[in-house]
Amino acid sequence: MTQRVLELTRGLGADLIINAIGDPEADFERIAYNGQLVCVLATPTDAPADKALSISKLDLGGAHRSGDPRQVADLGRMAGELLALVTDGKVNPLITKRYASDEIAEGLRALEAHEIVGKAIAVF
Repeated sequence: MTQRVLELTRGLGADLIINAIGDPEADFERIAYNGQLVCVLATPTDAPADKALSISKLDLGGAHRSGDPRQVADLGRMAGELLALVTDGKVNPLITKRYASDEIAEGLRALEAHEIVGKAIAVF
């Protein structure tokens, strides 16, 4: 994936990477100078000094824990809007792995080992 990102950006790297599940340190090779790395789960402990990165930690569960009904309602509205975009084909959810019901344990192991790029789904 790193080679493809560098190819698409003429060797400059991506300006923004949203890392939802993988090892964020793997993104260092494919992010541009002054790039923004948004981490949903793990946040890197050390960032390369020569990249001048901005690293943000995103907590998607924060709306639920905040106790603020406006934030919970916003999260629901955004989820609905995102699903509509996926349904209309305007957003590609990047489903790269499909697991049959008897393969779910293997899929969970692969997720935990950060072996999946994109989304994995269970097909029943």
